[in-house]
Amino acid sequence: GKSSREVKLSIPANAAAGLYPFRVKSPAGESAALPFTVDLFATQAEVEPNDSPHTGQKIAVPVSLVGAIGRAGDVDFFRFDAAAGQELGVQVVTTAQGSKLEPTLQLFDAGGRVVAESNNGLLGHVCETKGTYALGIRDQNYNGGPQHTYRLHLGPIPIVTSIFPLAGR
Repeated sequence: GKSSREVKLSIPANAAAGLYPFRVKSPAGESAALPFTVDLFATQAEVEPNDSPHTGQKIAVPVSLVGAIGRAGDVDFFRFDAAAGQELGVQVVTTAQGSKLEPTLQLFDAGGRVVAESNNGLLGHVCETKGTYALGIRDQNYNGGPQHTYRLHLGPIPIVTSIFPLAGR
């Protein structure tokens, strides 16, 4: 029959975020590798309903969100408070974990205006005013389903948003 064991795993505080192979060795041999994720920040699960900027899931930044675009046309929103001048970076991890999601991101200010958007899973923005912002994530083609999962990191992540000068020698 099958047996189970409890494992205590210690990860150094300076471990780089990413996907790692995890194996268990015993007198019977070594297990197959399983993917093990180390996130940038404390992890929080996405909770429905969160389908609009005004009803989005309330979160505290920084955070690593684990979620899925559960059905075609679904958009997940997360609401958070930001200070004036606060720099935010967003990084969405999909393909490294086998997801079919092609992420599109939109950031809304407290007045409901789109202040930043991205189609590559990376977004950087400096919040002009203090208030509650909403971040939306969806599939570029409005697809969804159990294979449209994501890990979304939101916090002080450096993201290049422009290059100056535009010409060089």
